[in-house]
This record gives sequence, C-alpha cells and structure tokens, in this order.
Amino acid sequence: MLADLASAVFALAMGLVMVVASVAPFGWHLSALVRMAPGDPLARLVASDSAWVFAGAHYDGIYFFAMALDPLAIGAPHQLLDLAAYRYGHPAYGWLAGLLALGNQALIPLALVAVSVISLGAAAFFGSRIARTLGLSRWTAVAIALCPGLLYAVGNDTSEALGAALMLGVLWAWLVGRRQTAGLLMIPMCFVKEPLLLVPAGIALWEAIGWWRWRRTEVRPGWLRTAVWVVPGPLAYAVWLAYLHGQFGVWSFSEGSNLALPLPLLGWLDSFGRAASMAAGPMWEQQVGQAALPLQVAILGVLLVAFNRALRLRSLLDPVYLLVALLMGYMSWVQILYPKDLLRCVAFALVLAALVLQRPSVDLPGRSATLAR
Repeated sequence: MLADLASAVFALAMGLVMVVASVAPFGWHLSALVRMAPGDPLARLVASDSAWVFAGAHYDGIYFFAMALDPLAIGAPHQLLDLAAYRYGHPAYGWLAGLLALGNQALIPLALVAVSVISLGAAAFFGSRIARTLGLSRWTAVAIALCPGLLYAVGNDTSEALGAALMLGVLWAWLVGRRQTAGLLMIPMCFVKEPLLLVPAGIALWEAIGWWRWRRTEVRPGWLRTAVWVVPGPLAYAVWLAYLHGQFGVWSFSEGSNLALPLPLLGWLDSFGRAASMAAGPMWEQQVGQAALPLQVAILGVLLVAFNRALRLRSLLDPVYLLVALLMGYMSWVQILYPKDLLRCVAFALVLAALVLQRPSVDLPGRSATLAR
C-alpha cells in the first residue's frame, strides 16, 4: 500500500508542476487554463468577472466549464457552444467540477484543476495496484504519471486524467473480483469520453473467453450474475444519449470528427505525409512538422507492438487494450497531425500499453480472474 500511495504522491506532484508551469504566464490565475478566448460566445458569462484571465485561442476547457454551469443543457450556457450535442456526449468532467464547486461559477476553474490533479494521482495509484495484482513492474505507475496526454489534460482542463483514473479503477476492481465496485465505477467512466465505452466491452469479451475456456469444469454458479455488472454503465449512457437527442434533435455521435474509414492506419499514413510536407514548409510549419512526424511514428510503433502482445490474451487488460487500440487505428489525420491532439487521443491507449507490454507473473488473470467470485 505504501508503494501505491507513493506513486499517487509522485503523480500529484507532477500534476501540480504542470499546473504551476501553465498558469505562471497568466499571473497565477487558474481561469487561464479554461482556455477561453475573448471572442468566444461563452465570454459573455464571465464579462463581469475582473479576475478572469483570457488565454488567447480557445480550447476544450470552455466546454467543460459550460457543462459545469449547465449540466443538463437546459440553461443558457449550452446555447453558446458549437457542436453542443457532441460536447454533451462526454460531460462527466464538467459535471464533477460543477459538483465540487457547488455551482459557484467563480470556483469552477479551481474545481476543474482539482479534479484533474487528483485524478492523475488516482490513476497512478490504481496503476500501481494493478501492477501489484499482476506481478508487473512497480515502475508502471511512474509511466502512467508521466503520460504526456494525461499531463496535457491537467494543464488544459480536459478530461483524460479523470478517464484514466476511472478506467484503471474499474480494471483493478474487476481483476480482484470486486465486480459491483467495478460496475459502479463504470457508470461515471462511460460519461467521460466515448472511447471508454470499449472498456466494458473488453471486460465482457474477457468474461466470454473465460466462460469458453473453463465452461466444462470450472465455471461456478453465479458467473452470469457477476458478469452483468458490465451493463449498468453503457445502459446509463444510452439513456443519456436519448435525452440529448430529445434536447438537441441530433445524436451526439453524429457530430464531431469522423474516423478514417474503411481501412485502418489510413489516417496515420495521411498524417505522416502532411507532417513531412509541413517539415519542408515555412519556418512555423517546420517547427510543427519536424516534431510531429517522429512523435507520430514512435507512438504508432508503441501501439502496434502492444497490440501484438495483447493478442495473446494473457489478462483482462489485453482485450480492453485491443479494442481501444483498434479504434486508434481508425483516427483521422485531424486527430493525429498536431501533437496536442495526438497526445490526448492516444492517452488511454498508452496507459494500457504500459501494462500490456509486460508479462503477468501471477496466475490471477489466467484462470481465477475469468471466473465469478
């Protein structure tokens, strides 16, 4: 337990370093991390707040700020968002910040930062617990704490740190047989980011594999009663999507970026070409293209190596990773070309890769983790 707590403390420290470095140019005002531009429609909500600091071009923190103020999309803030149905398709980070701030608009920037920093610590804690459970390296938690996509989220009020914490909490709870706990954690997890819906799907796949492998001799009564704990999260999210459709008249998943279909890796190859072209362009494009291309190649290499390792299906983590990584293969160049977007999009996959690249050294995932407890 001390090692797990030490991992969490290290992650908290890294998160605080990220926050301090990010707000230093803005007079230490946490509102700068919302990344609201003066010309954003939402700016009218804070026009009377003399302490609010605008940070140039806007970024996704403004959407979570709006959802913290208007959690059910029935007030004025949601009317000021572009692609509002899509934004409300992943509201958990904004909801939690709004709850922590008790609806006080002035406290929401602080609440957003607090949720992210604490989530980064929780992600490292649960990563350490998973490593202990599977007999993996204790340094795994350090890799999670230093995941660039999670650190980026902490410094820009986005939801990846919260998603990683809930995802790893769900996986740890399921690994040690705490199905009800895992099922309850899945509910908020499914509301963080759409790719996390693949986590209950991967767990269901693992349970099906376990049933098939041991069905003749070792499946115990009650297997189905525990396996159904993968259902509440996706079911609750489906109800939310129906509610959003009633509010906005469109499905949230019909808005936003499209995937690069029908073949995998096409978006990656397209992005390689665009980055190489930028590297041969004007100075400002060179700075992006020359850094983006090696980053893209390295990350794709990690994802592919981990995908190959996960095909062995040695633990619960493998089918979950396979589904998440498969989705990463269909990303479009818009999600890959610019480092800030790439680091966010692959954050969950890289966190899982840090685990699946290692070989479990205990028996838990091989046999007993596939059986109901």
